[in-house]
Amino acid sequence: MNVRVTVLISNPPSPHHVESLKDAALDLTNDKNSIKITTKPTGNYHALITDFKIRKAAQSKVIDGIYETFKSCAWSFEGYQDMSIQFP
Repeated sequence: MNVRVTVLISNPPSPHHVESLKDAALDLTNDKNSIKITTKPTGNYHALITDFKIRKAAQSKVIDGIYETFKSCAWSFEGYQDMSIQFP
C-alpha cells in the first residue's frame, strides 16, 4: 500500500529534515527502495513529502503507527506547521 506523509514547515528544509523523514519511513516500510522524499515551496511554507510503501492493511489499523512515527521527528523541526497522511 502506498503512503504519503506531508510535513509543512516555515523554514527552508535542511538535509537533517530529509534524513529524519527517511529514518521514519525506514521504520515503517517493507520496501526500502520505495522511499522517496521531495521538497517544494508551497506559498509561505515548505512541504516535505515522503512517499513509501507498507504492507497491505486496513488504513484504520496503520494510521496511528504512521502518525506516531512521523510525529516524533516532525514536531522537533524548527518552524513545524502541520502534517498530513494520505494513501494515494
